[in-house]
Amino acid sequence: MVDFIIAGAGYRGILAAAILRKKGYQVVLIDAANQLGGVLFGGQWKSFQLDLGCHMFDNTNPEHTLLLQEIFGDIMDPIEIRYAGRTAGSWHENFTVPSLRQASVPAAQLLADLIDAKTRPQQPVHNYAHYLANRFGRSAGRLLVDACRKKVHFDPTLLDPVANRVVLFERVNMFEQQITLFLKQLPALDEVLAAESHDDPMRFYPAAKAVYPYRNFYPRGGTNQFCLRAGQYLQQIGVQVLPGRKIEQFTDGLVTLDNNEQIRCKKLFWTLELEKAEKLLTSASALEPFIHPVPMVLVYFEVPISAISDYTYVHDHSDDTACFRISAPGKYSRQVINGLSYICCEIPTSLDTAYWQHPDLFIEQFWQEAQLMRLIKPGARYSDVKIMKAPVTFKLPKLGFSAVEQQVRHRLNAQPNLILTDTSYFSTQDIAAVIHRELEEL
Repeated sequence: MVDFIIAGAGYRGILAAAILRKKGYQVVLIDAANQLGGVLFGGQWKSFQLDLGCHMFDNTNPEHTLLLQEIFGDIMDPIEIRYAGRTAGSWHENFTVPSLRQASVPAAQLLADLIDAKTRPQQPVHNYAHYLANRFGRSAGRLLVDACRKKVHFDPTLLDPVANRVVLFERVNMFEQQITLFLKQLPALDEVLAAESHDDPMRFYPAAKAVYPYRNFYPRGGTNQFCLRAGQYLQQIGVQVLPGRKIEQFTDGLVTLDNNEQIRCKKLFWTLELEKAEKLLTSASALEPFIHPVPMVLVYFEVPISAISDYTYVHDHSDDTACFRISAPGKYSRQVINGLSYICCEIPTSLDTAYWQHPDLFIEQFWQEAQLMRLIKPGARYSDVKIMKAPVTFKLPKLGFSAVEQQVRHRLNAQPNLILTDTSYFSTQDIAAVIHRELEEL
């Protein structure tokens, strides 16, 4: 009998295992994959360890940063991040969230609509487009619908309002810095407005700054190295790690694995998708019809390190390009081999598009977009290219998802030995916040 079995050894599972073990519990960590880390394990190309897209580790929660310091050890490198973005074809420095300062709607109208949204009686929110208007005001909401469609390749009016947990438009930039800082003194506006902090990235996180002076850090050698260190760390502190094992059955605290091994536990802490728990316990899923998986094409360019600009990553919310984000993980993970490194282009799409079916036909377009988005210096050329395709990168909740999710959670929570974590959040900092909060509530 062990205290906790954790299902899933992605980022959620790694954090949960470490936190529970440090609290003194007996912990077993199980995953069907042969390695820890999920998407963070990445891939390999030539001598490069490839990150699957752009992943950042943020120093915003001191408790979380201290834990990651233990896991990373001597491969934890601070990063001085420089970022920018495009919205509706307009370039903006120091923001990767959508910036509406150069939008066709005057700032006075944006402000009037924002104040109206925050002061009028709240109405039911019917879809994600409605959520955007309700959160940011009618004018900003209309503009953000296009940015959302670019990022997720799906119609926002067909998404459930809880898509906000995935799409990550929690704050946007609307006004000049001085006006923004003045408005952010009001809590209702502070939670929706993005202000520049590049001159002092830790301005809004004094508690975390006392623990670690940098806003961002990264594992030297890429996220794959974090996964390897995490496996070593968990075993060192006494977590039993079982990779390459799938949970086939869970009944009355007894977990049966695909090799017929059985382990009894006081609690099964489920960090995988909710629909997978539903299938395990009921052999069917009512949730799956309400989920839209988003495929993504990842294009890696091998380039001279001198050709990569000072930008860490850039987001493009404009509909005149295919790439949503272009980043330089080879550079900020310090992977430079014979003067060469790599950049990554992320292209969200759908399975019926030419981008998905024949991405090799668009290599020059993607390269030109990397230069348009200023990750690559003008006139530079790549020496090689690698294409990877991910059929599912994140999952969007379609209309009706919330109601079905509540029903499923209610039904599964009747299992006395099962704890369901919230798997809807996507960024590492949001995942960490959820895991820390849920484990504090145990």
